Amino acid sequence: MNRMTRSLSLVALVFAVAQPALAQHSDIEVAAIDGKLVVEPGEEGYVFEGELGETFPNFGTEPGFEAEDGQLQAGDELGFNLLAGLLYWDGGQFAAPPNAEQITISKAARATLVTPNSGAQNGFHFAAADDEGGLHEDLEFLLSRPDANPDTAIGAYGLWLELASPRYESSNGFIILLNNGLAEEQFEAGVAAAAKLVPEPASWALAALGLVVAAGTRRAWR
Repeated sequence: MNRMTRSLSLVALVFAVAQPALAQHSDIEVAAIDGKLVVEPGEEGYVFEGELGETFPNFGTEPGFEAEDGQLQAGDELGFNLLAGLLYWDGGQFAAPPNAEQITISKAARATLVTPNSGAQNGFHFAAADDEGGLHEDLEFLLSRPDANPDTAIGAYGLWLELASPRYESSNGFIILLNNGLAEEQFEAGVAAAAKLVPEPASWALAALGLVVAAGTRRAWR
């Protein structure tokens, strides 16, 4: 059995054990396998859904992040990086946000601003595994306009992320798509379109083989 086949088999085993929890919530499941953070795909592959405005206008905290006990080591830190600027789905296609909308990702005193033109950037550490090697943590997502007008455009806003940790190789990329007032059918069309943007983990690995010059360099996070 080669390394890739073994890794994929381990992924299936790890998340099969955690499956009962998956049925109870929509958190993004994460584990460490063979020295790499692994994100378990959901029903729409590597696109995970959230809603803005359920508690306060333009604000949301879902999806969260969860590692079942034993999936990490005690004290392991978890952070994120942005792989691209803010995505915007207007109900029929990806486009520029009408009012240059932006999203602030925050936790406690830490925050990262994501705009349509911010590109790839470092995020921050937001969680640590407990003594049993598990964690459950949410980030906060706030949609806004540069002119401070609270009337944000209806649509779905996408954050293209990877998870990172000092102990492990960064995860495969994934997208969090946040619905801001779209009808369900329009939003789900955006989820399907976003899923086509995200390479499967094997594709990431194959692409990395060609980046010999970048070998040994890794994106840092604060």
